[in-house]
Amino acid sequence: MQHSTFISERALSYLLRVLCMSRKKDFGAALRDIRVHKQLSQESLGPSQSFISSVERGIRSPTLQKLEQLAALLEISPITLLAYAYLDQDQTADELLAVIKMELRALGK
Repeated sequence: MQHSTFISERALSYLLRVLCMSRKKDFGAALRDIRVHKQLSQESLGPSQSFISSVERGIRSPTLQKLEQLAALLEISPITLLAYAYLDQDQTADELLAVIKMELRALGK
């Protein structure tokens, strides 16, 4: 019985790592899409072009402070940048916003 539990935990750990890597790539793609749409260079988003490149490739993740700085340079809300990253092919922006509104209401906001 312990052996199957170990496999289960190992599988869960693997799935969480894959999901995390996928979200990093989603965020990087969102950053790149918005930057290109606004006709900005990687260099225009900060002093470290290599950092921006590694975020866009899904290798690194920005801190919350850096997320806010990137959003300000892109002239969008940090929430917009995150929402863009979380949108997928099966969900519209309106559907995502409806879920967010519902969850905020449930939290008393």
